[in-house]
Amino acid sequence: MNGVDYFYEYTDEELVELMEDPWKVKMANLGQCYEGIGLFYWPLWKRPVGFALVQLLVYVTAQFQYITERTAHIVVTVLGLYLLYTQSAVMGHFFIPIICWALFYGTDQLMLGRSDRGNLSLILAIICLWFWQINLSSEGFMQVRGVLMIMCMKMVSLSYDDLNPTFFEHLALVFNPATVIFGPYISLDQFRRNMVRPNTTLKSLLLVLVYSAVAFGFCFYSTCLVELLPSEPEMLEDFKNAQAFRFSHFFVCYISLTTALMAGFSSSFQVAGALEVEWPKSMSEVVIHWNYPMHEFLHKYIFRRLVHTNYALAMLATFAMSSILHGLNFQLSAVLTSLAFYAYVETVFRQKLGNLLNVCATGKKCKKCTHQSDNTSVTAIAISLIFTMINVYHLIYLGMAFDGTEQETGYSYKHTISHWSRWNFSSHLIAVFMFFIGLL
Repeated sequence: MNGVDYFYEYTDEELVELMEDPWKVKMANLGQCYEGIGLFYWPLWKRPVGFALVQLLVYVTAQFQYITERTAHIVVTVLGLYLLYTQSAVMGHFFIPIICWALFYGTDQLMLGRSDRGNLSLILAIICLWFWQINLSSEGFMQVRGVLMIMCMKMVSLSYDDLNPTFFEHLALVFNPATVIFGPYISLDQFRRNMVRPNTTLKSLLLVLVYSAVAFGFCFYSTCLVELLPSEPEMLEDFKNAQAFRFSHFFVCYISLTTALMAGFSSSFQVAGALEVEWPKSMSEVVIHWNYPMHEFLHKYIFRRLVHTNYALAMLATFAMSSILHGLNFQLSAVLTSLAFYAYVETVFRQKLGNLLNVCATGKKCKKCTHQSDNTSVTAIAISLIFTMINVYHLIYLGMAFDGTEQETGYSYKHTISHWSRWNFSSHLIAVFMFFIGLL
């Protein structure tokens, strides 16, 4: 939204009065921004949540045996495809996930019972994402990326777990309206336990309203309130850009949480931990709490399959797969690779520091603690606070390049490097320093 347009609603006298008081200008812009967010948020919220409610009613009807489960799967698939159609800016984009699903499903059926079924599915996911990223415009790929990412994760999990649901259950898992647009990623077991047989309670329905309000709050803050923060010195402007990016991510996560709860997930289900990310006790916690379902997917199907060979390699492969799922882009790949490096370096460094000082220095209680001082000691708390401040610094550095200027097409490497060079690549240098200290 353009703040200049806001002044068209004022008389000349009111405009002069506003210009004499910068704070009044900000408040006027804030009010207009709030109204704009409301107009943006309501249609974005009501459609997926409304379709998730219909999905819930369909499966509840099947539970009472008014319709068969197969019929319920068919209805839910049609609902999801219709929602996908209404969300597609270009007609051709609607068919892309369907084409990818058909390729996945046909190939997967041929691979049933084979030990390399999961690996082939993973390769297909990579090819699918790369193919459309290369052949679509940058704007076009950004519009279908999220749908393809969630679908690929569902398909890969089925293959690695060697599961073979019925044809219509397969369709309903992939295209159900509660997860087809915003996610979250769910496994077949979660789909069966929470959606086909909904765990809806009064608490979970109330949480739909609560989390919807929280999602609106994240959207309002990242778009409007953050602009009230001071922009001088330059580091504060970078902090604003980084936090606006994170809060816009939390907004999407909480929208996906509301649709999951509305469709039948229990009240204990969570998608992201905003507080844990904003107060990062360790970079590993940031990775975990950024998106729980995606972390679980990557941990189960990538990290755990490689960790027995080499821990560092497993972490690198995990973040590389995360980059591919999000669509290969220099800035995003560089940030994810940096996070992997930071998390690994911090873990090794804090373990060595803990052994040197004989204290739990990892930020949480050791599983079999033999240290003289546990994680509640003054020394451990001081170490934790120091690393929290370092990690806040890292998050500003990594997130400041997501300033919205190239969001619709993907950020170029020049854009990223120009931002990081202003900080003299200090965050990376801190991590490299810790890496070499950790080797001693």
